[in-house]
Amino acid sequence: MRASKLSAAALRRAGMALAAVVAVTTGAATMSASAAAPLTVAAALSAQDGRSAAVTGYIVGQPTATNTVIKSGFTGDTAFAIADSAAESSTSRMLYVQVTAAYRSAFGLQSNPGLMGRSVTVTGTLTAYFSHGGLKDPTAMSLTGSSPRRRPARPDRAGRTTTRTTPARSARPGAVCAPRCTTSSRCRRRSPTTRCGRR
Repeated sequence: MRASKLSAAALRRAGMALAAVVAVTTGAATMSASAAAPLTVAAALSAQDGRSAAVTGYIVGQPTATNTVIKSGFTGDTAFAIADSAAESSTSRMLYVQVTAAYRSAFGLQSNPGLMGRSVTVTGTLTAYFSHGGLKDPTAMSLTGSSPRRRPARPDRAGRTTTRTTPARSARPGAVCAPRCTTSSRCRRRSPTTRCGRR
């Protein structure tokens, strides 16, 4: 009697332990699947089987035919090509990405030629586009990495807009900064971002 009670209790404990192991394993598998890293362009070109995937690459031009990608004078906002290198010139190492209406204002090359060379991650269906390895029906697009930082454009005294990309030299001790100032009370001392002269 006592032996049968012990074996039943042992079986219950073993069953609970097995359930816990299954739950942990399933959770770990779910986490790893959701945290999967985006594919490279080379991997995406080898996986043209209709699966949904995220791919990261550099925007290298606009595809206009199976073996033609233009790098300037863009004619539309409906597609761009990405590659694992921003300097790629061979179309065989490019993935052609469809840009649907929802993404054209932000990712179309005719409207945004400055996207050339930028890193982008795109999620969509890996399937032929322009009879070439491609990604269609995107569900997400985002720029990755950073772009060069530029100072905002400011009009000069003649009304022309200029953009400064490097800081000006620091003011000399005792100098008074006077860009577009009419009185010294509006000026700050020793500003590193404005031109300064003597008092």
